[in-house]
Amino acid sequence: MSKADALRAFMVEQLPELKRNPEALLIYLTGGRLVARYHPENLGFEYRARLSIDVLGFPGEPAQFFLPLILWLRRHEPAALQNHEIAEQQIAFEVDILDNGRVDISVSLPSVEAVDVLPQPGGGYRMTLREEPPADDMPLSDPATLLKRIFDQSGALIVGTPAP
Repeated sequence: MSKADALRAFMVEQLPELKRNPEALLIYLTGGRLVARYHPENLGFEYRARLSIDVLGFPGEPAQFFLPLILWLRRHEPAALQNHEIAEQQIAFEVDILDNGRVDISVSLPSVEAVDVLPQPGGGYRMTLREEPPADDMPLSDPATLLKRIFDQSGALIVGTPAP
């Protein structure tokens, strides 16, 4: 299940708080379904599940966590954002406000991974995890650089270092 691994790597890389304490990020799959259809040449299938994310003791505003999550979704699970009629039901979250400016964040979002299974000459099968097609309309050539400095609504820097 490479999306869970990709999400973990992306979030830890983008958020200094998680880079310092990666154990605070828990990712697991729930409600999984295996979806397969008959095809004479491809025994492929899909994993469909809810990707559950828990962040424990996050020292910041929940929005600081949600922004890189949305950027990751645009690349790895764009269907969760593209259908406006169902998008509002795709991503659920809960925030538990702790003391000292820390929060616990729980997020649940859809995850679909397709696996192609093709017979090989001489016997056996080759399984290949299908990549998400690139989003044609993604204007952010390097969204990760946007996360190095984040400002709140008043213009105060909340992530990153001030400009020299």
